[in-house]
Amino acid sequence: MAALLVVSTILLLLQHRTLRWAKTESNSNLQLKSILDNIDALITIKDANLQYLHVNKKACDFFNINAVDALGKRFDDIYASTQEQAKNRKSDLQVLLHGDHLSMEEQFINAHDKRINTFLSLKFPLRDKHERITAVCSISTDITAYKAIRDINHQLIFYDLLTELPNRRLLLNRLENLLLTARRDQQNSAILFIDLDSFKHINDARGHHIGDELLKKVARRLLRMMRQDDSVARIGSDEFVVVLTQLSSDTDTCYATAEEVSSRIRRALEVPYFINGQAYLLSASIGAAFLTAQSVDTEEALREANVAMHRAKDNGRNQVMFYQPTMTQEAEDRVSIGRDLSYAIGSDQLKAYVQPQFDMQGQTVGVELLLRWNHPERGWITPERFIPLAEESQLISKLGDWLLEQACALLLAYPTHCFTVSVNISPSQFRDPSLLQRIEHILDTHHTPAHRLIFEITEGMLMQDPYQTTALMNRLVQRGIRFAIDDFGTGYSNLAALKRLPLYELKIDRSLIHDVDTDPDSAAIVRAVLALGQQLRLHIVAEGVETQAQADFLNQHHCSALQGHLYAEAMPQEQWRQQVERRIH
Repeated sequence: MAALLVVSTILLLLQHRTLRWAKTESNSNLQLKSILDNIDALITIKDANLQYLHVNKKACDFFNINAVDALGKRFDDIYASTQEQAKNRKSDLQVLLHGDHLSMEEQFINAHDKRINTFLSLKFPLRDKHERITAVCSISTDITAYKAIRDINHQLIFYDLLTELPNRRLLLNRLENLLLTARRDQQNSAILFIDLDSFKHINDARGHHIGDELLKKVARRLLRMMRQDDSVARIGSDEFVVVLTQLSSDTDTCYATAEEVSSRIRRALEVPYFINGQAYLLSASIGAAFLTAQSVDTEEALREANVAMHRAKDNGRNQVMFYQPTMTQEAEDRVSIGRDLSYAIGSDQLKAYVQPQFDMQGQTVGVELLLRWNHPERGWITPERFIPLAEESQLISKLGDWLLEQACALLLAYPTHCFTVSVNISPSQFRDPSLLQRIEHILDTHHTPAHRLIFEITEGMLMQDPYQTTALMNRLVQRGIRFAIDDFGTGYSNLAALKRLPLYELKIDRSLIHDVDTDPDSAAIVRAVLALGQQLRLHIVAEGVETQAQADFLNQHHCSALQGHLYAEAMPQEQWRQQVERRIH
């Protein structure tokens, strides 16, 4: 706008007059020179031979020349760059020969500080009274600062500041262009939605500075694997999108290429990342979808890739899944079930079932509370289905609090009995900073005998952040709560750490019990676990006991307690209470 204002001013000043720049200047020329010298732009006027007739003060200062000495010289005489000389001469001749009005960006080196400045240059012809072109006027406005601000704003709007990759907004713009290409040329593209597995655990345990370094290394690793026309974007905390552009018009070829590239990406992201001499391991769940001429829009194609990624996570993580139309309905079901779960907590739909544990004499030494959900429309929904949804939707803490209250009520109903009550604590619950405060509040409110409570945790929790986990366990042990490692024997925990943890119990996973009486390897592992537990003076519970032969083996090797269908299935609390009352009477 400033440059246009300058042009308008000069045109008005020069209107209806023929320039006659001479060494002896008239009053009108002096007035015009004074005006031009005070305008914040580089202004020059050249004659038909491209020799300077006038150079204003701003231009003299920038190129470090004297106004008088500049007269009669050409641009080639005051500026060294042959490339800029040729460009300047070409544009000047275009104005002189054709009468064109030009607008262009030019870069000149400041003669004082040698910095490169960017100018918006406007060139237009000057005519005599016969309308013949006699000179060319150039007005160059310094837009260096403006361009720097514009570039920063562009970076903020369209790029992720941490990784310098395109953000979601720029990604969608590029996908829009690809969709137009797909509809015009029938060239399909692939969208790979990448979510880093367990990144949050590292970020929480080691700090955001380590997390940021990991994200930057992931970004660089992805960029190195792309073709020139492919795109990599970061659209979330640990979410990346790779776009494989214009693969082919053939569906099978697109699928094969996307499968090969996505598998290569998955393997590449598994390679350890070294930061400050320490190795960090990541994996990725990848969902793939295609952008074709039949795609509804870019948001829908991106959503399909996202749905496929979540399916990859649900199936065990660190794998690639391609979108299928049936996944949309399943995703909608997940959202619906998650919403319904929030209403189920505290209602009659949700039940805490009981499965008792028995010692060698057949006495009940403990019970485990297991969640069951009877949906009014869908019927019984398994914990394997709704517990992961609770963790994703942050309902797990509310669900865990409700289950703990059920355990407290059960203990208070039998104050003279010695059995323990076990409840599962998920990794998401354990990472909640308010967990300790909430547990203490529930215990104090119900006046619960905490020494009869057992919290079951997984081996994986001990591996993710052993220091924080151990500290929290010790605080809860001080309140009287005991801890058990659930599904022991299926993970990779450090056995040496067992003696440092405040553990009370190990629960042998049902997969080891299943063929303990027929498979020598399973038998050897179970004997080793029992021996380990006895050496560490830990209570040992075997899960999934279904046959008398399994029970005989476990009793022979002094297993503390047995739990499984051989003795009792999980049942409603009312049914279990009736059984207890019958035994008492």
